[in-house]
Amino acid sequence: MRRDNTSLSSKESSATFEILSDLGFFICHCMTNLGTKNGLDISVLKCRFIYNQEDFFKFIDYLLSLSRAVVFSNDVIYLDGYEKFKLNLYLRLIRDYLVNNCFKVNFKFL
Repeated sequence: MRRDNTSLSSKESSATFEILSDLGFFICHCMTNLGTKNGLDISVLKCRFIYNQEDFFKFIDYLLSLSRAVVFSNDVIYLDGYEKFKLNLYLRLIRDYLVNNCFKVNFKFL
């Protein structure tokens, strides 16, 4: 969902809904959780998406190579310290990596 520059509570506000591809939804899910205090729980991704495990581990290795502030502990990936404020940079890097490496992902319908 995208909204315009006005507040959604005002009468002049508007919002549009876009259909995301499975990869787009995967990226959105990663970015939504990566910068939070709880981080991105890998078990949640396994429940919601179907992907090649080997390709996914390469993706995790790539994330860890970006910065020492990317932490992988107890099946959770998170950004440590002030890296949380660089989500736009990580969004671009993650999207580019997944697209350039033809990462295939499908949403699991429950």
